[in-house]
Amino acid sequence: MGEAKKKRGKMLTEKALAVFCGQIGLILRSGINLYDGVASMAEDADDAHSKELLEQIAEQLKDYVTLHAALKSTGIFPDYMVSMVDIGEKTGRLEDVMQSLSLYYEREDRLKKRIKSAVLYPTVLVSMMAVVIIVLLSRVMPVFEQVFQDLGTSMSDMAVVLMNIGIAASKYSMIILGALAVAVAAFWLYSRTESGGAVFARLGARFPLTRRLSQKISAGRFASALSLMLSSGYDTEQALRIIPAVVPNDYVKEKISQIGEMAAGGASLAEAIGRAGIFTGLYAKMVSLGFKTGANDEVMKKIAAVYEEESEDSLNNIVSVLEPALVAVLAVVIGVILISVMLPMIGIMSAIG
Repeated sequence: MGEAKKKRGKMLTEKALAVFCGQIGLILRSGINLYDGVASMAEDADDAHSKELLEQIAEQLKDYVTLHAALKSTGIFPDYMVSMVDIGEKTGRLEDVMQSLSLYYEREDRLKKRIKSAVLYPTVLVSMMAVVIIVLLSRVMPVFEQVFQDLGTSMSDMAVVLMNIGIAASKYSMIILGALAVAVAAFWLYSRTESGGAVFARLGARFPLTRRLSQKISAGRFASALSLMLSSGYDTEQALRIIPAVVPNDYVKEKISQIGEMAAGGASLAEAIGRAGIFTGLYAKMVSLGFKTGANDEVMKKIAAVYEEESEDSLNNIVSVLEPALVAVLAVVIGVILISVMLPMIGIMSAIG
C-alpha cells in the first residue's frame, strides 16, 4: 500500500489497489476484526501518505461505518471497486470479492507495465534521432559551409535553412529541454487523473495503429469484470450497468449497451454476447458452453486471461513495426541533409575536374 496517496481526484495506482485488496482479503480470511486489521496496516505503512489514508479508513470503521462507505469517503478509490465492495458486504462474500479484486488489479497493473515497456523503446529511439540530427545540423554542416565559402560558393538554400534550424536548436537546447520536461511532467500528471486516463484511452481507441489493441484490452476487461461480478452475486442487469465504467473503448462500450438491451429483451446473456460480437467466434462459443454448464464466471476468467496474452502480443507487434519505421525515418532525414550538402559539392568538384 506504499503507493497510496491521499489526494482527492487522483486515483490510486493499480499496484496499490491490488495490494490493498489482497491485504483486506487476508484480514477477512484470518478472522481478524476489520478495524483491527486496517489499524495494523496503518502502523506498518512505509510512508506518510499511506499511513494517513489507512488511519482515515480505520477511524471510520471504528465508528461502524461500512468498508465501502469508508473507501468512498476518501475520494481516491475507483467507483468500480467501491461498488464491488458494497455488493460483497451485502451478499456476505466480501472476502471472495476482495481476493478477486486483488487479482483483477494485478492483471491491470501487468498490462499497464507492458504498455509502458512497449512505449519506452520508441521514445528512446526518437530522442536519439533528435540528438543525432541536431548535432549533424549544428556541428557538421557549419564545417561544410566554411568549405563552400573557401571555394567561393555557398550551400543550397535548403541546406542553409536546415543548418540555421540546427544552430538555433543547439543554442536554445536548455530552454527546449526544460519545456519538454514540463510538458512530459504535465502529460504524466494528467494521465494519472480519471479524466486524463479517459482522454488518452479514447485517443488510443481511435488511432489506427492502436485501435485493435484497445479493443482487445477492453474486451479482456469486460470478461474479467463480468467474471468477478457474476461470481460475487451480481445479476446480469446490474453487471452490465456497472461494467462500462472500467472499459476505455467507446466501440466496446457500445457493444456492452447492445448486450444489455438484448438481455432486457429476453435473450440469454450468452446469446446476447454472441450477437453483439464483442468476442471472436471461438470465445463466443466458449461463453455459450460456460453458461450451459453453469461455469460462466470461470469461462469469462479464462477469456480474460487469453485476451491479456493477445494484448501483449499486439503490443509486441506494434513495437516490431515501429522500430524499422523509425530507423527508416532517421535514414531518410539524414539522407536529405547530406544530399542537400553533397550535391552542390559534387557540382563544384565536377567543374574543377
